[in-house]
Amino acid sequence: MNPVKLSQLEFDKYDSWRVLEDSYEEEEHLLLPAIKNEDGKISRENGEVWCLSKAIFSNGEEFSACTMARGDSGDTPRLWTVFYNNKLIQLFVAPAPDFVLELDGPEPFCKEFNLHPTEIFPLSFEILCQFEHEPTARKVLVYEDGAISPL
Repeated sequence: MNPVKLSQLEFDKYDSWRVLEDSYEEEEHLLLPAIKNEDGKISRENGEVWCLSKAIFSNGEEFSACTMARGDSGDTPRLWTVFYNNKLIQLFVAPAPDFVLELDGPEPFCKEFNLHPTEIFPLSFEILCQFEHEPTARKVLVYEDGAISPL
């Protein structure tokens, strides 16, 4: 299979994609389906992995999402994209730089959904595939101020 760019990801055949070291014109990482073990869990052989996820707003609304985690550690996921109206909407939180937060921080994120921050945050992301490395199930709660806690 040929590598795909993050913006081209589809989750109809694969629920997780591993990042290759090479990137496309230094702009966007190339990805291949994640390596899985015999139990169908994301293998420890993977580094960064983009996984099919579910975003759950504080008001109860749910959306399909894509979350970056690590196959080789149990670190809390730190990057998220939500699918809405045929768009990928990124969310960055502090301590991201101000110029990033102005474009993709909590305030512009809420505007994309035409919702008040209290209707969205705290926002949970649940990865819909399992990992070989503990924790095998990965969920995270993201707060508007940038606080992140595993669930």
